[in-house]
Amino acid sequence: MSAAKAMSEPVRFRFGSYVIDSQTRTLIADGAILPLQPKPFLLLETLVRRHGEVVSREDLAKVIWPDTHVQVDQGLNAAVKKVRSVLRDDAKSPLYIETLGSRGYRFIFPVEVLGWSQGATPAVGALEPSTQGLKPSSVQEQCVRARYQLTQHTRTSIHRAIHQYNEAVAADPQYAPAYAGLANAHLLVGDMNFVLPQSAYEAARSNAQRALELDPALVDAMVPLAWATLLLDRDWNCAQRWIDRALEINPRHAQAFSVKGLLEMIRGRREQAVALVRHARLLAPLSVFNNVLLAHFLYYSVEFEAATNQALQTLEMNHGSQMMVLPVLCSSLLALGRTREAVVLLSTHLENEAETYPALPALAIALAHAGRTQEAQAVMERSVSDTKNRPPSSFLLSLAHRALGNRELAESYMVRAIHERNPCTFFLAVDPQAQDYMEFIGVRPWMEWLRHQAV
Repeated sequence: MSAAKAMSEPVRFRFGSYVIDSQTRTLIADGAILPLQPKPFLLLETLVRRHGEVVSREDLAKVIWPDTHVQVDQGLNAAVKKVRSVLRDDAKSPLYIETLGSRGYRFIFPVEVLGWSQGATPAVGALEPSTQGLKPSSVQEQCVRARYQLTQHTRTSIHRAIHQYNEAVAADPQYAPAYAGLANAHLLVGDMNFVLPQSAYEAARSNAQRALELDPALVDAMVPLAWATLLLDRDWNCAQRWIDRALEINPRHAQAFSVKGLLEMIRGRREQAVALVRHARLLAPLSVFNNVLLAHFLYYSVEFEAATNQALQTLEMNHGSQMMVLPVLCSSLLALGRTREAVVLLSTHLENEAETYPALPALAIALAHAGRTQEAQAVMERSVSDTKNRPPSSFLLSLAHRALGNRELAESYMVRAIHERNPCTFFLAVDPQAQDYMEFIGVRPWMEWLRHQAV
């Protein structure tokens, strides 16, 4: 890198069909300058420069009103509203600016640097944005909207994301990020048991491979391919190579650190795994996946109180995370002997929510621990019949039958879960409450394989 470029800073950016120029203080779309007053422009410029980061309201206020030491909430709200109006952005389903409550705002659309303050400036016109090598903005926008849907972690939002990614692929079959998005979406479908996990992971792998055919350096495709490879082929070394390659290209990729943590936890390296997922949270503090994963890792590390608190904080942060949080929250409460609390929490969820999975099988487990066998059995039967177009979770059914003392059914369901590639089965060897599965003849070979990975 030249000295000139090292001393320069980016001053011209493109996101979608927009170009923002810090030197001329202009926002341009389709060659036309859009009207934007100085303070809203400063807000937009700050968010664009720090795209992907959470920018607090305090930091924004310091940039926009540097010499003011009074409350500027109304002015900041007005500036955000003005920027959204100019960008035609919807606060409820944002394409560009995401509101994060009292934490601040985040610019979520991909940003490309077009020019620097001195030297290394791309050869583009003074005001006319270049479109060379850029995919149609509608395809990019569709992928950003789909990615936002994935962050909501509900069945409806994930299926909506898959539909949006498929529309993007249909519009531009050569756009690699759309296939990478599909890969991540199908991973979630499998992880959350919307379909049998194996079929979802096969779809994730094929889409990730297609993305890498189009763009061999696309980290967003390497990470889901690593996880799908482990789940389908049980090839830890291949998965590790993909993650190492991803972090070599992008050392700040939060999901890559999370999956690296998963690989370490499977090998029984609890401290390393917790450290990796904590680092992932620093990079993406509002990621539901990272926060849920930390709760699981704390539970596997026998830090049940910390796991409980982390799970409750995640629920408070994102209500849609309950499908991923409830099982680990229930397990942590039961490990602490807080059985009644687990029963009340799960019963309340079932009274207030239409989605019964995974609360039903988790409630059966809690009732069995409480000695309420008949109620647990009734809930078990309901959890099998009330699947609402989703397969029952063989893994959770195994845990419930084990809690009820039905060893044969517990073994049968766990063997089925292993064959279905249920991701929870990969952590049996580190689950502090699952060590008796080693006594089950059908499960023992799997437990021995898992323990061998730690060698």
